[in-house]
Amino acid sequence: MRGHGLRFFVVFALLAAVTVYSISHGERSWVIGVIGSLIDFVGMFFAIIDVAHFRNTVGRFRQMRVPEATLSCSEDQFTLPSELGSATLPWSSVTEVWRHPHFWLILFSRSQFSTLPLDFLNDQTRAFIHARLSGER
Repeated sequence: MRGHGLRFFVVFALLAAVTVYSISHGERSWVIGVIGSLIDFVGMFFAIIDVAHFRNTVGRFRQMRVPEATLSCSEDQFTLPSELGSATLPWSSVTEVWRHPHFWLILFSRSQFSTLPLDFLNDQTRAFIHARLSGER
């Protein structure tokens, strides 16, 4: 929902509800057919995009013989090396953080992110990263 906006999903749900209601009450006009087709197309489009994104992400993960990366942090930047490559980025490159109980998603753009599992971080490291991602110094 964060990528498409709440308004889009509300309109999509309302159109779907109106279409189902109309069909269940015997409406068979071409307008209902067009709206139903549009709902099907949009639903399939987002499903295909989600499957492609999932396969791309999981596919790269499965390419790794050792599926892990090591996080190195400093005051100004952090480094994420793995066997597929290495990235060193300034903390300012993080655009958003989605905090979940067991992991954080660190977003760099709408389509680029890293998953940070919290089980492997001690409290001091977690506090340091939280301070850098919150803009505290």
